[in-house]
Amino acid sequence: MGMQLNNIINIIIFLCLLVSCKQKAQDKILIKQDIERKQLQIDFFDQKYNNETFSMLIDESTISEHPILSYLNCEDEGYFSIHFVPKSDSLMQFWKKGFFKNYDFNNFDLEKDNEYIRKKLKSHFNNYNIFSYQIEKKYLDSNNGCTIESVFLKNESSAKIYLYDEESKKWEFLKTIKSKILPPYVDNNYFIQNFPQLFRSNKEYILPKNYFKLDSTQINLEKDKYEILILENNKKKDQKNFQHNSNPIEILRKTEKGYIEKAKNNKLIFAYNDNCPADGFQRIVSKNNYFTIEQTYCKDFLFVQSYTTFKINVDGSILLHKYGEEYTDRSNPDKNIKSIVKTSNDFGVIKFENITQEFLLQLIK
Repeated sequence: MGMQLNNIINIIIFLCLLVSCKQKAQDKILIKQDIERKQLQIDFFDQKYNNETFSMLIDESTISEHPILSYLNCEDEGYFSIHFVPKSDSLMQFWKKGFFKNYDFNNFDLEKDNEYIRKKLKSHFNNYNIFSYQIEKKYLDSNNGCTIESVFLKNESSAKIYLYDEESKKWEFLKTIKSKILPPYVDNNYFIQNFPQLFRSNKEYILPKNYFKLDSTQINLEKDKYEILILENNKKKDQKNFQHNSNPIEILRKTEKGYIEKAKNNKLIFAYNDNCPADGFQRIVSKNNYFTIEQTYCKDFLFVQSYTTFKINVDGSILLHKYGEEYTDRSNPDKNIKSIVKTSNDFGVIKFENITQEFLLQLIK
């Protein structure tokens, strides 16, 4: 009887230890997940970093190719720098050469530089790809002190790269890259080579091979001039009464070199539907800084006339402003059917490049 009681006690103790170990393991996982979540939620534009100084000078012998802002904290965020990398060749040349024209390197004023750079960047974030290059604290060798002059990278270090989304006002994680470079020292080519899809060529626009201009309109802002093109395949050029479906849309901006590509969309004009006698794309019209794509399609037993309106802002962003549909009953054209209109209050901030047929159809369901 005594042995049975001891065995029962031992089993209870074992089970308690097992549950305790399991709970500790779960706690460790939760703590790790919480730490990782906090790392992903870093806002590199947080107010607490706002006292840092924008600069074009990295150290006494190194100048930057673009505006940077650096922050170092060996106990928390580690070492990160924010890089305003220009999207255009002309803007790159300004920061590499124009900024330093008549610059007095013997009597530089960092506070004056900071004020000038902030003013230059204000309201023009759209002209830059804004990256954060972060070295986590575990990769920092701060044995000689946690200062920009004394901190070094450990072997096999990696950098986390984030991109700032101007629309959502959030930082999007791009990828982790093995690195031997301290944050402020990465140049334009580093980002261009690692993220070429984010940098458009600044060469004069050439109409794509096998396409012709079906329709177009122009928008003249105070400082910028845009042309919006609707393209059509050359195969349809000599055809009569053909539908216009899945047409590419190109938005061009005028520069000293001529027109360059600003944005494009191949999924906004609805695809062909052989069960629908509607004509697809109809026309493009513009007024002030707005332009509207008009097209028709079929929904059940209705002909639908749709209007997709965009706004080109002063900062160059092109956003969906409004989407509307008007309906005609195929069998009873005189029937009164209420139209539908959706505005940014319904769908928020959406870039021109991200609008698709599926998005628009889902919007009015």
